[in-house]
Amino acid sequence: PWRMQIVEKVAYKRVAEELDLLADESLATTLHTLLWINRLNVHVYGHLDAGVEYRLMKMFIEGQGDQLQHGVLLEAGYWIHRMVRLGAGYNFTRFTDNEFADQDRDASGFFFRVVGRY
Repeated sequence: PWRMQIVEKVAYKRVAEELDLLADESLATTLHTLLWINRLNVHVYGHLDAGVEYRLMKMFIEGQGDQLQHGVLLEAGYWIHRMVRLGAGYNFTRFTDNEFADQDRDASGFFFRVVGRY
C-alpha cells in the first residue's frame, strides 16, 4: 500500500565578517540565509520509495539587497535494511541543504545518498 509522509525543513544562518582593508579602515558585512524545504515522501512498493522536494533559499546581505533561489529535487530510494536506505536522484536547484557547504558552488545534478537511522 502507498504511504505518504510530508517533511518540512527550515534553517537560518547568519554570517558576519569584518575585513581589514588598511590600518584604519575595515569593511563589515552580514549575510542572513533562510532555507525552507517542503518534501513529500511516498512508499511505492516493497522496499522502494520516492521523494520530491520544493526548495527555497533567500539570502539577505545588509545594505546590498537580497537574492532568491528555488527549485525542485527528485529522489528514488531503496531500503536495503530496516535501518539503511540507498537513494539516488537529481537536484534541479543550484544550491544544497548542507548548511556547512559553500553556497558559491553549483550543487545541481545527480546525487547518491546513504541514510542510516537508529
